[in-house]
Amino acid sequence: MQKQAADDTQPNISVASQSVFERIFRDEFNIGFHCPKKDKCNECEKFKNTPTEMHSDEMKQEYEQHQLEKNATYEEHKRDQELRNENRDVLCASFDMQKVLNTPYGNSVLLF
Repeated sequence: MQKQAADDTQPNISVASQSVFERIFRDEFNIGFHCPKKDKCNECEKFKNTPTEMHSDEMKQEYEQHQLEKNATYEEHKRDQELRNENRDVLCASFDMQKVLNTPYGNSVLLF
């Protein structure tokens, strides 16, 4: 497909269709586009991917602290949503920015 350039310096620019773009990424680079059901955390993934025999007491303690903080954040978010149900003057909004980013698939947020 040919597309006219806005500044007329390059009158005919070849533009690939989405199917061509996807085929090149999938077949030539072996990269797929995928929206995971849930974001995965660096700390959780690091702990999960470390062999159990290598888990030190300090690492376990840090992971447990991380889980407590993660759960506290989730509970706070739930309270904010419930506050909206109690008081219509309050607005609670949350956004999943990953849904709007076109990025290659990966199991860790480090990739993004």
